[in-house]
Amino acid sequence: AEAEFEAALGRICERLAADVVRNGEGVRHVLDVRVRGAPSAGIARTIGKAVVNSNLLKCAIAGNDPNVGRIVAAIGSCVGKLPTAVDVGAATIAMGGR
Repeated sequence: AEAEFEAALGRICERLAADVVRNGEGVRHVLDVRVRGAPSAGIARTIGKAVVNSNLLKCAIAGNDPNVGRIVAAIGSCVGKLPTAVDVGAATIAMGGR
C-alpha cells in the first residue's frame, strides 16, 4: 500500500510540475526529454540536460523549426565529453511523440 501511495504521489507531482512549466509567463513550447538505455541514471540525466540546454536546439524550437540534427549534435557533444564510453549507434530519437 505504501509503494502504491508513493507511486501515485510521484505521478501527481510530475503532473503538477508540468502544469507549472506550461503555465509559465511567456511559455510557448515545452520539452519532455526522456533518455533510456544509458549506462547509468547519472549519464542519462547528463545527456538529457545537454539536449534541453542546447542553444541551437532552443533557437530551432522557438522558431518552430526543430530538427533532429540539433538533437544529435547536442547528444554527440555531450557523449564525447563523458568519462565513460557510451555507444549511441543504436540510438533512436522521437519528436512530437513519434
